[in-house]
Amino acid sequence: MYEIIEVNAETTYPLRLELLRPNQTLAEMAFPGDRDIHTRHFAAVLKNDLSTLKIENLNPESIYGIVSVYFVENSVIGAQWQIRAMATRAECRGQGLGRLLLNVSEDYCKNNTIIEPSYIWANARVSALAFYYACGYQAVGDIFNIEGVGEHRLIKKPLIKNF
Repeated sequence: MYEIIEVNAETTYPLRLELLRPNQTLAEMAFPGDRDIHTRHFAAVLKNDLSTLKIENLNPESIYGIVSVYFVENSVIGAQWQIRAMATRAECRGQGLGRLLLNVSEDYCKNNTIIEPSYIWANARVSALAFYYACGYQAVGDIFNIEGVGEHRLIKKPLIKNF
């Protein structure tokens, strides 16, 4: 039903704004690390639409979910892969799309032969913790607030290489 494709950072900004940070501006959707060499951005589109879409300028309405993955330093668990800006449209939730986005992100990290950290982590919204736990993530530390965004918790999952 859905196909996960690699996109540029700017393609994810409209959904970041709409689903994750509606009280901010589109210009504020550019996150540190978006253009780093190892950062990747993924978007979910309908397989039926893929042949008619131009990947370089996707219409935001044709994107049903997004996720970005960065290699960054975390003060608690060290230099590791981070999932950030993960979101799915409300009408797509419960259909496996979030898990599909996570799988693609995790596979990118596992198959990267240049950087070999042992964990993937995220600052997960409290409202999404059950989803991440079901996908094998573990809580690290206490709940904290990101101003203007809401309550989060640091989560991590061991990366087991595919080769």
